[in-house]
Parts: sequence; C-alpha cells; structure tokens
Amino acid sequence: MSTYINRKRLEMLGKEFTTNRYGTCVVIGYNNALDATVKFYNPEYVTKCRVGDLVRGEVCNPLFPIYYGRGCIGVGRFNTKNTKAYFVWRGMLERTDSNKVGGRSLNAYKDVTVCEEWLNFQNFAEWCERQDFFGAKDINGESYALDKDIVVKGNRVYSPDTCSFVPRAINSLFISKPKYFLKYYLPIGVTFCKRTGKFSAKFNSKNKCVNLGRFNSSDEAFQAYKHAKELHIKTEAREWKGRISVKVYEALIKWEISIDD
Repeated sequence: MSTYINRKRLEMLGKEFTTNRYGTCVVIGYNNALDATVKFYNPEYVTKCRVGDLVRGEVCNPLFPIYYGRGCIGVGRFNTKNTKAYFVWRGMLERTDSNKVGGRSLNAYKDVTVCEEWLNFQNFAEWCERQDFFGAKDINGESYALDKDIVVKGNRVYSPDTCSFVPRAINSLFISKPKYFLKYYLPIGVTFCKRTGKFSAKFNSKNKCVNLGRFNSSDEAFQAYKHAKELHIKTEAREWKGRISVKVYEALIKWEISIDD
C-alpha cells in the first residue's frame, strides 16, 4: 500500500464533517477517496461514502428526523420519490405538526400525534402495502384517505391498530362540532332559532341538508339527530360494503352518536 494512502488514512481517521441536513459524522474507515466509512452518533448510523460528498456535506443519515423534527426516511426498500405512501406520510406529519401556526393543526389536529413506529417512513410504507384499500379510488377518481378515528372512535393517535383507508364519502360522515354549537353549548346536530324559540335538528346527506324538524328542547332535537344520523351511517356502511375494510364496516354498523361528540 502506498505511503500516500497510509498518510491520507491517518489524516482522515477521526476527522469530523458537518453535513447539510443530518448533523455531524466522523470518519471511522478510509481506503481511498472513493471509499470512506463514517459514523453518525445522533442517531447512530454507519455508512460508506466518497470524500468529495463529505466535503460538500452531502452524506445522509436516513435515521435523522429531518421531517418536521420528528420523521425520518429510515433504512429499507421503500422509496420516497413520487410514491403514494410518501405523500400520505408527509401529509400526516404536517397535520400533526405542533409548531405549525394557524390552520387546522390548532383545532381539529391540535392534540393529534403519530405513534413512534410511524415516524420512520419505512414502517409506515410497509403497513400501507398490506392494506386492501391503499391506493384505492372512488367512482369519482378521488383517492381514499387515511383515517384515524373510525375504527377507534375518538382516537387521537395515528397508528397501525387505529388507522384505515376510507373513501371521502365515509370520511365526511364524521365532522367536528361547529363553532356555533360550541358557542351556545348545543349538542351536535342541534341549532336554536331565536325567532321561534325552538331547537332544530339537521344533518348532511350526500351534500344535502336533511331537516329533521323543530323541537321544544335541545335534548329532543338531539335524540332526533342521533337516531337519524346513526341510521344514515349504517346505510352508508351497507352501501360501501366490500369497498371498505371489514373493521371499518363493523365500526360503522356499531357506531353510536354521543351528546358529547
């Protein structure tokens, strides 16, 4: 082995380099300018690279959380370039980004989190691959969405056991309580008319408002809404049977509307 290689090895071993996005790494092996080995310590990862890439800061640590300070690509066979799983994963991280100012993250998603396992893209993509309706589209060509709280009502954590892919028609069955309801402490599905002093019950079905009548109390109105909405959800479940997963279908058939929804 040449004197130059030996001298270069001694020069390179233990030398630290700062990367553009992945923190600092240290050289732990050197054969030549095209074959060096570096180690990242936070998080720990060892990889081979070219010295030129080190100098330019272009060596990557796939375990480093570069996505919203939480998500990493991970080590595995799943590619991020223009893949459905990647776009769904990025969207999930964005919706649950606690540093995001304004928008839905401060209300509907303000306390929603992603399980530790899914912060690694490889794990999420592998789960997606096993789902019957991953990548499916409805008759209008719209992709099924990742849902977190149909299988487990009220769930606030994206995880393998709680999530599923559902069509928009199913996802839109479940809405958060509008500001009007919160302001006047009314049950979901109930509004109050100052002019008549009556409470009205209504819900949306296939983009149309279904009025259920006027009632003397908010409880009467809510009971009317609860009965009609639960029936509507079961009807939709039967209509979509075979085009949604078994666990989603079963959850819909058993769904109960609560006054606290």
